[in-house]
Amino acid sequence: MDVPAPSTRFLDVVLRAVAEGTTTTLVGLPGSGRSTLLARVADVVADGGRGVVRVPGAAGTGAPLESLVLAGVVTAPPGRAGALASAVEEVGRALSGSRALLVVDDADDLDATSAAVLAAAARRHRVVVLATSRPPARRVLRLLPPPPGADATVLRVPELPFDDVHTLVADVLGGDVDTDVAARVYALSGGLPGLARTLVVEARRAGALVRRGGRWTAPVDLRTPALAVVVEPLLAPLDDAQRDALQVLAAAGPPDVATAARLVPWERLVALEDLGLLRVLPLGDETAAALFPPLLAEHVRHTGGGVRDLHAGETIARTLGPDGTGDVAVGVAGAADGRSTAGAAAVLGRVLRRHAATRAAVARVAWERERTPVRTLAYLDALVAAGAPRDAVEAVLTASHDAPPGAGRAGTVLVRAWEYAYRALVVREPTAALAVVTSDDVPDEDQRLTLAAALTRHVELVLGPAGGEPDDATGATRAPTTERDDALGRAVEGTGPLHAQLGAMQGLVRAEGLLAQGRAQDALDELASTDTDRLRPRTDHVALTSMALLCRGDVQGAVDRSSGLLDEARGTYAETDAEIEPHGEVVAAGLYLQGRLRTLRRVLTDVFAVGVPSPHRPSSRAGLLGTGALLSALEGAVPTARSMVGQLAASPLRAAFSPLARPGPPAAALAAVTGTGPREATTDAWAGLDDALARGDVLAAVVDGAELAGVWCDAARARAVAERAAAAQGTLLPALGEYLRACADGSPAALLTVADGLRERDLALHATRAHVAAVRALRAAGDTAAATREAAHLRALVDAADEDLGLVTGALSPAAHLTPRELEIARLVARGATNRQIADRLLVSERTVDNHVYRIFRKLGVDARDRVAALL
Repeated sequence: MDVPAPSTRFLDVVLRAVAEGTTTTLVGLPGSGRSTLLARVADVVADGGRGVVRVPGAAGTGAPLESLVLAGVVTAPPGRAGALASAVEEVGRALSGSRALLVVDDADDLDATSAAVLAAAARRHRVVVLATSRPPARRVLRLLPPPPGADATVLRVPELPFDDVHTLVADVLGGDVDTDVAARVYALSGGLPGLARTLVVEARRAGALVRRGGRWTAPVDLRTPALAVVVEPLLAPLDDAQRDALQVLAAAGPPDVATAARLVPWERLVALEDLGLLRVLPLGDETAAALFPPLLAEHVRHTGGGVRDLHAGETIARTLGPDGTGDVAVGVAGAADGRSTAGAAAVLGRVLRRHAATRAAVARVAWERERTPVRTLAYLDALVAAGAPRDAVEAVLTASHDAPPGAGRAGTVLVRAWEYAYRALVVREPTAALAVVTSDDVPDEDQRLTLAAALTRHVELVLGPAGGEPDDATGATRAPTTERDDALGRAVEGTGPLHAQLGAMQGLVRAEGLLAQGRAQDALDELASTDTDRLRPRTDHVALTSMALLCRGDVQGAVDRSSGLLDEARGTYAETDAEIEPHGEVVAAGLYLQGRLRTLRRVLTDVFAVGVPSPHRPSSRAGLLGTGALLSALEGAVPTARSMVGQLAASPLRAAFSPLARPGPPAAALAAVTGTGPREATTDAWAGLDDALARGDVLAAVVDGAELAGVWCDAARARAVAERAAAAQGTLLPALGEYLRACADGSPAALLTVADGLRERDLALHATRAHVAAVRALRAAGDTAAATREAAHLRALVDAADEDLGLVTGALSPAAHLTPRELEIARLVARGATNRQIADRLLVSERTVDNHVYRIFRKLGVDARDRVAALL
């Protein structure tokens, strides 16, 4: 199976081990890409001039020498007397080349005699062995030990990160892919590329993947019966007792480790873990025992029904009680600081998807028993989270309208607010949303106007002014803008639950508007003075508070606060899982601004892989997509960036109180990466900032402008945005405004000053961009010495950060400005070659080389040959 290999960084680790003479075993499950990685390493080594002897593993009857005969390495038939010595000689001749590398794929399938022959020959010729094996690797290390005095190591083949899975899915399907599709594939495959590819192929064949609006989507679950073909190799090494244990854990899972040990003997848990099929995952202060990859548990659960399934049910009932209750793990902590593993995110994603369906069923029972507003809201939230069809949601909403008004009117207002947001933001029918607020729910006209004003203003801040325009055909009316604004700003008169709820909704929406205007401190004050408890079970204010902290300039404080809340949301099956995307958006935006790109990549993987959307908060999903697209563009992951930009552009939002949720900047970055000129790539997005400023969307204009300036700076518009940023509250927007002004002026001194100021404010991403712009300005001005000095300083800062900020510096190295011929000559100079030696090698005159070296020195800003190497 042709599957992507793990990252280039891991490939470099393996190559370094081989170069150091370390016998290395690559361990991975079937479908992990271990064979693809092995072949790539072997090709690189062979290209470097070393001899490579390849022995593909071949499982057969186990007859002596069968593996080597089937691989074509020896000619003696298996089992023939005297063949052993002959085989050792044949393998020895193949390995006799200088610094040969013995490459053994699927070494765990070698018969014992073949392994002994390879080990003897490798030991005699002191050859490095590179092998692959499924876990555990103990047998391979025993059969193929390193030569005396040599080192040996075992490297686990890492799972693909989410963005690589996203790219794989796009490649297989041949088009843009909805992020939710990639999340589902990731959650089932656990990042194993072979499983991911097969899953996509079979899902498309079964009709579970469909193309809508030019993008692949998944209206149903991707698991199909055909996936048994990739699951069975995972189960192949298991004996009957281990298969029974697997069935129990699949039915109960994922339980915490203590509960797992009550259900299954320890020795079987250890055996499953050794085989790579059980992962012990962090859960706050506890741990969960989860089958891996998640597809394995799904397959076992859905192919049950036999004796093993009955035995599993009896074991759970006998151990945990007649009701089958017990301590069950409910999430995985540590995502926000990058500590959780990719496998943990995939497992949690699949578990939460199962839980969403369970929660919807439980909520339905409670709602049918007593249709109170609180239970109605809980059921509606559960239906949307589970991806229920619209008809199911509409049935509940219709029933809520049939409920008689009265003592529960305050709760009914929250249901109407939910319906308004659902119609406007989820199904995108804003005109129908305007008809939701009726006199039956809120008989007082002033209160009704207050409710309508708050809801309409919220939708306008998310979708834009057009999102709230009524259709005369609906008969819905809307007060003029000034009247709505007056109603939104006027205190709600009276006492009681209804008045308190309307006041809380006013305060929340006012805070959103203040944040959009660049008044972060005023937004925090508004939230602090609002009785947000009146909004429960809605918790929109929690993530909004973190976002306001970030926009005020307390970036680390916002990241820490939302990181904790994100872990809490991921660590429970309660309704807080709807908070994953809102808190994830704050963490992602903060990490991006801080330039913590490596950590950001892990967080985005976790949040997307978990796949728990917040449909009523589309700006949160847009913020994650925008941040992800910008990061993917920096990394050159074009298919992933294109898919994310496509999703943003398909439903563009105003997203006035979200920093990175609009399609303009990521679309410009993608265009620039794919070959469009910087000015052309950014023209439309810069023009869009005029409208943002006219609407008073200072937050959006400043953050978007700062992103666009990193591609190309429209000086006039940058100065206009910077002027508005200077009057904003806090430190974030004024600091980004200073960056925009410096980009517009193009002064190296100003750019360097701004870079220092941005670093002091914990805004390393834009500090790095300002520093890069300063280096380029110095070089353009002919001050190569200063450019070289600042470039070296910036490289030291980037290396010290150790967060992949090198993605931002791009072609910062002076060597990037050399022509291919100049670069070739510069490398020879760096190796100590004289001009005469270079001329002889390149078959040119020495004078030609002299001219090239002169230009190289000028471009690099050096005056001595021994300084060239450091700049290449």
